[in-house]
Amino acid sequence: MDHKTKQLWADISLIVVTAFWGTTFVIIKNILANIEPFSFLAFRFLLSAFFLLPFLLQKEGFSLRGIVFGSIAGFFLWLGYILQTIGLMYTSAANSGFITGLAVVMVPVLSSILNKRLITRGVVTGTLLSFLGLFIMSFDLKAGFNFGDVLTLAGALFFSMQIVSVERFSPDFPATSLTLGQIATVGILSLPAAFWLETPIKPYPVGVYYAVIFTAIFATVLAFLVQSKAQQFTSASHVALIFTLEPVFALLFAVLFGGESLEVKQGIGAFFILAGMLAAEFLDQYFQKSGEIQKK
Repeated sequence: MDHKTKQLWADISLIVVTAFWGTTFVIIKNILANIEPFSFLAFRFLLSAFFLLPFLLQKEGFSLRGIVFGSIAGFFLWLGYILQTIGLMYTSAANSGFITGLAVVMVPVLSSILNKRLITRGVVTGTLLSFLGLFIMSFDLKAGFNFGDVLTLAGALFFSMQIVSVERFSPDFPATSLTLGQIATVGILSLPAAFWLETPIKPYPVGVYYAVIFTAIFATVLAFLVQSKAQQFTSASHVALIFTLEPVFALLFAVLFGGESLEVKQGIGAFFILAGMLAAEFLDQYFQKSGEIQKK
């Protein structure tokens, strides 16, 4: 299988992952009335780490250094979740979704600096289109810009650093070890926050347990395993663009299963996000072929 085919399958796998993350918006929204956010994060990620342990028994599945380097990416991921969650206390959900999506702009810049290579024209075009789509789809002009937005922006920076870190580490370590380092770190660091700010040990409605198990398996273990493996074959900039589909999938599932209605601006925003993904994919191929023809 050549590199282009591997990249195509990596991108398709990441789209499936993003669809799973999109389903969690409806699920988590429905259960947060019964479980507090840090408790949910702690239970979800610690259970995920437990489910991941059997994968380490596979050949070349365990690497202590991989777990250590994965914990670095996990620390960035945890900071992103913490700042995003606290930021939601002071800003609207719409602003939070838009600002978190700004990772699509941050990732190419960080990756370019770290890897000392220029950002391609396709990625620049795709990033701008996706940014416009996120703005149209999510930003709440009436809410303005406030302290919660600043915290969420910092969270978006740390989410970006997680993506770039995985890009840097994934070629050198097994995906299972990198994934365990990430999710165990988020779970372990979330637990003190849960005990300090919340009451995690108490009886919960049965729906909470189902939600924790579903998100632990599909939206955490499988999702981060796929990300760690896929980033061996695709760039961090591609990953960030694909992840902008998360609000699109969230909107789709909210309309289909959450009883929400589709607004015109959401449809327009989703169109620009999809256009951004396609532009990043096909413009780079076009420019590459044009360059090859000119050389001939």
